[in-house]
Amino acid sequence: MPHTPSTLALLLASALAFLLAHPAGGQSAAPAQSSIDTYIHASWGQLQRSMTECKSLVDTKTNAAPVLYLPQDLPEPAAVGSLTASCGVRVRRLPERIGHPGALRPAAI
Repeated sequence: MPHTPSTLALLLASALAFLLAHPAGGQSAAPAQSSIDTYIHASWGQLQRSMTECKSLVDTKTNAAPVLYLPQDLPEPAAVGSLTASCGVRVRRLPERIGHPGALRPAAI
């Protein structure tokens, strides 16, 4: 028997209703959410980054000095100068002003 669009919609709706009523493994979503929340709260200190700490700026996959790209028309903040001195950060300007999403041309960097 061929399935019409309305039959397929009914089958999908039934399957979705079943999945919502019977989460995987017969467990409710609340304990899983609770364990995720507990993990996040316990790990938050490790997840935070500070742009004033050198270790936040280093890419551990390379030995190259970190590079901080600034918008073309943004005056360099004083804090950036101190990062250059204390962390060896190289400051580069983006080659052109980016005025809207999609305007960036990675090959130009």
